[in-house]
Parts: sequence; C-alpha cells; structure tokens
Amino acid sequence: MNGNKNTILIVVVILLAIGAYFAFGNKNSDVVDNDDTSQPGSDDNNNGSDDTTDMSSKIRVSIPAGNSVNASTGFEVGGQAVGNWFFEASAPVSVYSKDGKLLVATYMTAQGEWMTTDFVPFKGQIPPFLTNGATEGYIQFENDNPSDNEGSHYVYKKYVLFDPQETQKIKLYFGNTIKNPNVADCSLVYAVERTVPKTESIGTLALRTLLRGTTEAEAKLGYISAFDRGSGQELKSLTIKNGVATADFSFLPSGGSCLVGEARAQIEQTLKQFSTVKTVKILLNGSEAEALQP
Repeated sequence: MNGNKNTILIVVVILLAIGAYFAFGNKNSDVVDNDDTSQPGSDDNNNGSDDTTDMSSKIRVSIPAGNSVNASTGFEVGGQAVGNWFFEASAPVSVYSKDGKLLVATYMTAQGEWMTTDFVPFKGQIPPFLTNGATEGYIQFENDNPSDNEGSHYVYKKYVLFDPQETQKIKLYFGNTIKNPNVADCSLVYAVERTVPKTESIGTLALRTLLRGTTEAEAKLGYISAFDRGSGQELKSLTIKNGVATADFSFLPSGGSCLVGEARAQIEQTLKQFSTVKTVKILLNGSEAEALQP
C-alpha cells in the first residue's frame, strides 16, 4: 500500500516538474534582446539591458512623429522627460545605424525647470550627418548620468528609416602646427577635404561642420581648430547677398588676438571656397562690433 502511495507521489512530482518547465522554461526562452528584433519605426522602451522595462514613466518622444528622417538636412527631436533625466538642463542624444555604428552625437535641452521629478518638455536638433550607406537605424536618447552609476543609466531607442542620401565634397580650413610651426602667423589656415551630405544650404553646413573641429586623423597631421566643442558656439544664421556672406554666431572665441585671428581666418576661408562669396561679415548675436574681439 505504501509502495503505491510512493509511486503516485513520484508521478505527481514528475507531472508538476513538467508543467513548471512548460509554464516558465518556454516562456523565458521567448524573451530576446529587443535591440535585435525591433523594426524600424518602432520604439524600444528598455533600459539598455535585455529586459523590457517600460520607459514611458521616464521619457516620451513625440518628434520625429513619423518613421523616416532626413539625415542630409538634419532633423528635430522633442518630447517630454522627467527632470532628473537631465543634468544642467541637457542630456545626450545620438543616431546609430542598425548595426550599432555611431553616426552622429549631440544633446537635447530641457525647455523648462529641470530640477524636478515631473515631466519637462525637451528639444534637440540633430545636425546633418552621413548615413554611410545605412538605410535604417535608431535614435538613442540617454539620461545624463554624471555619476556614471550603471544602475542609474537609462536608454530609450526610436527606430527609424533614413531617406536616400547623396554626398558632396567641401573644404574646411584649420590652422596647422606642422605647416606653421610655433604658429608664427595666426591667420594662416590650410584646407582639409570632407565628404558631407548634399544640400542646398552648403555654406551653412560647412560652417556648422567647421565648428565641430578637427577629426582625430586630422589632428594627428597637425591640424588645429580655433573652436572649442564644449563652449556652446552655434551658427544662428547665414545669408549670402551680392557676394557678401553674413554669418551670425551665438558664441565666438575671445581672449587673445592670435585665437581671434585664427577663428576669423577659418570662417572666412571656409566660406570663400564658394563662388557666391567674395567678402565675409561675422556677427555675434547680431552685433559685428562684438564679434571676435581680443
């Protein structure tokens, strides 16, 4: 009798184990990394790991609203994020190809008081960038995490399609410590060639690319930029009329005649490569008198 009871007990345990396997084991095998399965145009609301934590309580992206973006002209991003997503009112935003290659990195800014746990509107401008042949990828929004605490790092990805892109060559002008040792003449600048997206606003694109400075490869060849990437310089507008290019900036280098001379020469020569530009007028927040003063 006891033997029969033991046999029944063993069978019940086996059946429970089998049931648990199908209830939990198979379910776990269906959980995959969203980065591999998400389709362009969809949103990946996770925290950068393999789980599926909902990020809607931290960030909500509304711009771009569609599934495709134009890399050649650049595009705006916008939405809402909780205040502690930002640090000093900004947070990183980047664009990657589908295979995870970084295409462009910039930042977005809070449009209100960010020292709160409530949602705050944000905006950001993705500058024109090369897709390098990629047809799809994703926009990656990250919270600014100055403490570099892994547990406090969050990522939201919006998958998009890239519009077809054509390219063209332009020249940027920089100083060079090899060709001009000891910077004997601060106004001497030298051309480097870059491939950029083809656009009608090529002068604007050239100046904005100039402001981002030299590449690592160019720096190794001695090229130097007068523009500090972290200083917040931005081209507000560029107009070209009757051969005069008027460039208005939100910030320009100051604090030394040599640095100012380098900046002026780099801006002027970069613009004068275009046949429509004969002379260049440089403004700082609308004022020519305030621009590039030692």
